[in-house]
Amino acid sequence: MVDSVRAAVAKLIVRGSQETDPAVAHYWRMPKYFFHITHDRTEIDREGEELPDEHAAWKEATVTAGQILQGIDGKLVPGWDWRMEVTDEFQNTLYVLLIQAQKPKVDRRRTRGCGRRRP
Repeated sequence: MVDSVRAAVAKLIVRGSQETDPAVAHYWRMPKYFFHITHDRTEIDREGEELPDEHAAWKEATVTAGQILQGIDGKLVPGWDWRMEVTDEFQNTLYVLLIQAQKPKVDRRRTRGCGRRRP
């Protein structure tokens, strides 16, 4: 079996092609990564994307997140977080990008009078 795999790999290198027989195809397939989004609802990525490695998946996640956040167009409001979860083909979570929209609670006693003392 090892010799047949080596022969097939050698054939690919010579041919410069990624076409393989089914016995060797497993060795040439790139891993698949999935990008699930949660905002006002969860959108599960069922297709995924083949990328060379986890670093490429991180780069794709950050670029895509930036594009999506630009398109939110004012729909991100305090109390509604935006989240992208990057998983591998076995659904192991690799990365989570989280944008939290919060409105801080203001202590009215501290802001009254703008901190000035009366003479």
